[in-house]
Amino acid sequence: MAEKKKQSGDEEVFNRKRMRKIRKSMMMTQAKLAKLCNCATNTIGRIERGELVPGLELATKIAKKLKVSLDELFISAPVRQIGDVDKFSLVRHQLWEKLIEIPEDQVPLFLSAIEFMLNLFSTLRNKPSRK
Repeated sequence: MAEKKKQSGDEEVFNRKRMRKIRKSMMMTQAKLAKLCNCATNTIGRIERGELVPGLELATKIAKKLKVSLDELFISAPVRQIGDVDKFSLVRHQLWEKLIEIPEDQVPLFLSAIEFMLNLFSTLRNKPSRK
């Protein structure tokens, strides 16, 4: 899952300032985080400057190395509240718990499966219904 150049609206999704703050609070350099995530130092710099939005695979690696959940690096969109339980947050938490149990070499496969399901759901949701 490759990174992409920043586009309009991306700043509403990935919280680069939070990422930088967490990294600095851990006394970690951009170079150290890049090495831990197996990416170039300038990639981390470009993310923190808002020039690049990490793909899901890199964002997951960053979250793991910063010891935060993936959703802490993303700004949540408003979701419907069901009583006192926010179902979306619950699902995100459950996915994160499963993700951290997966061996590092199997994470890309897991993320690809999630991406496939989200794309399928989006396609089905946007498909006109037959009556």
